[in-house]
Amino acid sequence: MSNLDNERDAMIKRSAEHTIQGNYALWNALLTMNTIVVSVFTVSLNYVDRTLQLAVLPLILLAIVSAGLLVANFRSSRDIAKYIGQLGLGLVDEMTDEEKKADLLRTDDRHDNTVDRERWVVRITFIQGVIVVLILLYIALGVTNGTEQVEALKP
Repeated sequence: MSNLDNERDAMIKRSAEHTIQGNYALWNALLTMNTIVVSVFTVSLNYVDRTLQLAVLPLILLAIVSAGLLVANFRSSRDIAKYIGQLGLGLVDEMTDEEKKADLLRTDDRHDNTVDRERWVVRITFIQGVIVVLILLYIALGVTNGTEQVEALKP
């Protein structure tokens, strides 16, 4: 291998590592946001009127679905990394050309599934944002202040 090939391989390796780290950072941020949504809005169910409860429930359910999709992405990435390690330890040398082609197609499908799940999480996050804005507008416009039950709890 030439020095240029070594530099190119090192650059490809660094790029792959940055991509993986970027994915994990994004997924962690989205998962954290979903955790906050579930926590805060679940607690709020006790303190808002029925109309707001009906808006909060889909928000919570969407956060749970989104978190599930993100966990699936983490698991898929982990499984792919483990499999790549097995290939590097000699499994690839035992595979026929047909098995290698089929393996590449499976890997491409798994990657496509990961991208699809991530796209759905982004869509869900947008929908959650819209719901939160609508809840805040509902309260701000004075339709309700969302505190009727809080006032009833005061001694």
